[in-house]
Amino acid sequence: ESMFYQWRYTKDQKYRDWAWEIFLSFNKYSKVTKSGGYSGMILDAMPPAADDMMQSFFLAETLKYLYLIFAEDDVLDLNAWVFNTEAHPFRIRERDPKAIWQDWEAAHDGQPAYMPPTIRHLKVRTETKAMTDARVKSNGIKALVDPLALDKAPGS
Repeated sequence: ESMFYQWRYTKDQKYRDWAWEIFLSFNKYSKVTKSGGYSGMILDAMPPAADDMMQSFFLAETLKYLYLIFAEDDVLDLNAWVFNTEAHPFRIRERDPKAIWQDWEAAHDGQPAYMPPTIRHLKVRTETKAMTDARVKSNGIKALVDPLALDKAPGS
């Protein structure tokens, strides 16, 4: 994974060279000729021994990143896609999340879709007016505290 990102951002040929060496090592040391799969390795034995099991992440993650190192950049545009921890690509949304809530509320007579927690470290307002009204009403709060102002000292 890290070599894929390093290759993409630097285009330094050494990352492709290293990836190719890794691929050749997989074929040399862990390829199972009978089934065509790849075994894991028991590294505390000398020489290392095959463990007779191919982990699912080998195909789903390891070989995916090896493929992408050698693929053209337009196969997966990193400005449009992000990987989760299991190497599954997710398209990056281009729509403002607040607009999604506002559309839902407009279609449901102002009923808030969700009441998010106040997140102080985010300097973005995610609540719509209906969400704020519902939160204030459900907590019995008479005056709304501005979550973006919580980092400021009183009276400043």
